[in-house]
This record gives sequence, C-alpha cells and structure tokens, in this order.
Amino acid sequence: MVVYSRQESHNAGAGFWSNSCGWVALQDATRFTEDEARSRALPMSAGNDAQWIAAADAQDAIGVVV
Repeated sequence: MVVYSRQESHNAGAGFWSNSCGWVALQDATRFTEDEARSRALPMSAGNDAQWIAAADAQDAIGVVV
C-alpha cells in the first residue's frame, strides 16, 4: 500500500508519501502493509485528498482521478 494525493501530484509530480521525505515521486514512496494502512492516519495533504491505494495500482493513479 502507498499513500497517494492527486492534489500533491500536481506539485512537481510528488503525489506519493515518504515517511522520511514527505511528498515524493512513486519510486521514493514508503510501502506499507495492509495492517499498517488500517492502523495509521493519513498524512496531511493539499485538498485533504490523501488516500491509501495498492502499490500495484499506483502507476495507474498517476494522472488519473482516483
């Protein structure tokens, strides 16, 4: 699982969350287990649109409203 924000992706393509760097490109995003996703709060994002998506679906999220 990764955290994705469509609004943050408009900021230089940095729409995925990294625990160490904040909003980043997909290749630098922190990967979470499903259990971690259920137990963690989403980070703050522009537009409050952060959401969990499966890492396998993350490439499809780029440029697409999810």
